[in-house]
Amino acid sequence: MYKSEVPLYGDLIDIVRKVNGRTVQKTEGQPRELHTGIERLTLERHGAIRLGTPYELQHARRIFALLGMHPVGYYDLSSLEKNPFRVFTTLLRPELLKSDTARTLSTNLLAKRQIFSSRLLELLRLGKDQGGRFTAAQAEAFIPEALHTFRWQPVAGVSPNQYNQLRAEHLILADVVTFQSAHINHLTPRTLDINAAQRAMQEAGMAVKASIEGPPAHKCPILLRQTSFLVVEEPVNFVIDGEHALTQGSHKARFGEIEERGAVVTKGRALYDALCLAKKHGYLSRVFQRFPDDWDEMRKQGLVYCRYRVKRVQELASDGIIEMSPITYEVFLPFSAAMVFQSNLPAHGTRLRLAGR
Repeated sequence: MYKSEVPLYGDLIDIVRKVNGRTVQKTEGQPRELHTGIERLTLERHGAIRLGTPYELQHARRIFALLGMHPVGYYDLSSLEKNPFRVFTTLLRPELLKSDTARTLSTNLLAKRQIFSSRLLELLRLGKDQGGRFTAAQAEAFIPEALHTFRWQPVAGVSPNQYNQLRAEHLILADVVTFQSAHINHLTPRTLDINAAQRAMQEAGMAVKASIEGPPAHKCPILLRQTSFLVVEEPVNFVIDGEHALTQGSHKARFGEIEERGAVVTKGRALYDALCLAKKHGYLSRVFQRFPDDWDEMRKQGLVYCRYRVKRVQELASDGIIEMSPITYEVFLPFSAAMVFQSNLPAHGTRLRLAGR
């Protein structure tokens, strides 16, 4: 569904699959350090939706629960070993808006909208009554109804004037309130070599970020590195104040992101943060030479969390042989994520461009 809505996402997936395939072939026969097989990589996605009210959050939770998905807490992604798909779900906090006008407008608009079809609500009730399960026929009906909730809706539920008031407060507020669905904001695949993926995106002519967020490239990667192609401008039909006619404008919110995950760090996080502060006095790669780029050295210095498992029981009994592998970093770097977001937001205060009635 998302690939049909954002064709560049399909191009991004092709790039990531090719890069991952080449990387796996290149490292075949070597120790599998971050314990991620190609099967999980192919499935792994980080989706994102934005909801407007507690009512919407409650019903989104019920949809996810019927799909076997459950809340795991703020940025806790360790459950990916069991299910490599997650949806980062955010809820609007109207009380935090600075503008009284924007707060009143968004609250009134959200109180009127219904992003769930009547058929979906009926199916959710059935699923609850049946202990969280569906018959085959009910499941067949449920999937398209649930998908409709997360589709892109090119017809806005607001007027151009209302849209501009929301946008003047914040672009994300306009994205949350304007539409009659909880459209997917981005759907992020994971790559084993983000530098190669970045080059391939540039060669494909994508409007990719100028630099990769997070630590510099390491032979032994740590934490998280992210990049994206910039936000897509999409045509939208807005209602005209007091009329049923439509006028065309545009909206920017959805972008294509990829991520490369390294090892989760222990006291290495303090060293990483210190190096990030020091990088303003020198090049990032030069500053980060102070962070060891060798798994055994990181282990000796206690910089990364590791998973230990028996390599050969017979030798373990006689020689104490064990095998170490770092544990994948499954959280986000707030500054890195914020920079990806910021690069996809136009200059503050940009007004809606209308193509006429």
